[in-house]
Amino acid sequence: QNCVIHAIGGAAITLNGGNLDSLIPSNNRVVNCSISDWAFYNRVYAPAIALYGVGNMVSQNLIYDAPHGAITISGNNHIIEKNEIHHVLDEFRDFGAIYGFLGKNQQMRGHIIKENYFHDIGQIGDGVYAIYADEATGGWTIADNIFYKIGNKGARNAAILGNTSSYINIVHNIFIDCSEKIGRASCRER
Repeated sequence: QNCVIHAIGGAAITLNGGNLDSLIPSNNRVVNCSISDWAFYNRVYAPAIALYGVGNMVSQNLIYDAPHGAITISGNNHIIEKNEIHHVLDEFRDFGAIYGFLGKNQQMRGHIIKENYFHDIGQIGDGVYAIYADEATGGWTIADNIFYKIGNKGARNAAILGNTSSYINIVHNIFIDCSEKIGRASCRER
């Protein structure tokens, strides 16, 4: 809580805990932190925050300026809320500021991504997304977020992409000046 993490060589924070069999939450939290300029040496797959296990929370953080993604998701029932995420994925494609590759284990679900502010992501190339549920990832709720300047004119970027995903509920989000809102028909918007 209330940390500043800046200019480090790899991933900034890894949260793991809880019980995957019983779904007892860990209640680990990252709250009100500023995380920037991570992944100086390990430039790919080194997020600001990596979530594993059950029931972690990432809330009210400022996450920005990195070559790859901001938050990676594995496990169950994580909450990502009220964060500001911008200027990430400046060097790589086919990834999201928030990313999950959980299709091989369909039991990993129940994640809530709500009330976040994503902006200035994917301004320099294609294949960059604010939220990316990849390879049959399912069971996410994406609600009440603001997406501003995701992608660029003519780019193949979306604020939210579901790649062969299912049970992704997209509810009450605001999209402003995004090259595409939702990049896959398998996601449902309400």
